[in-house]
Amino acid sequence: MERGLHVAREVGKRDDEALLLLNAASVAHLQGDETGALTYARDAFDRAVASGQRDLEAFALLVAGHAELGPGRFDAARRAYVDCRDRVEALKMRRQQVLDPVSGLPRVALAQGDTAGALRQVDLLMAHVAEGGSFHGTEEPLLLPLTCWRVLSAASISGESAAPPRDRRSLAAAPG
Repeated sequence: MERGLHVAREVGKRDDEALLLLNAASVAHLQGDETGALTYARDAFDRAVASGQRDLEAFALLVAGHAELGPGRFDAARRAYVDCRDRVEALKMRRQQVLDPVSGLPRVALAQGDTAGALRQVDLLMAHVAEGGSFHGTEEPLLLPLTCWRVLSAASISGESAAPPRDRRSLAAAPG
């Protein structure tokens, strides 16, 4: 990655730095290195701002949200997901792209033990599936239905009101 950054700087492609750093942040997150992921995500955000890449700003916030959620920094994770969602909506990006930050919010609520809040947050994802939508085109097409399942399972265990069974079954088809 350092070599890629060096080459991008050497040939004057400073705008490529944001994408390289964002990819490094995603890899660090997937490897469980939330400190590294957050550092790369923040650097990616700064480079995206400097180069006017508003879409990469949003995606850097998404990865930052993941990195903040892992170690339990719930308020920071929620802020990152909300800011990401708002930026994606302002950019009028594809609907699928707003689902990634939206799916972070019920994960935050669930991690805090707020099953009712998680259910409220997962409504947009469930409505998308109920309308025949899929999760193709999202950054993490398997994490979104998994989030729904986790929230619905937690709601079932806690006795909270959950989505009708037909909506639960439709999650199995959502990624496809």
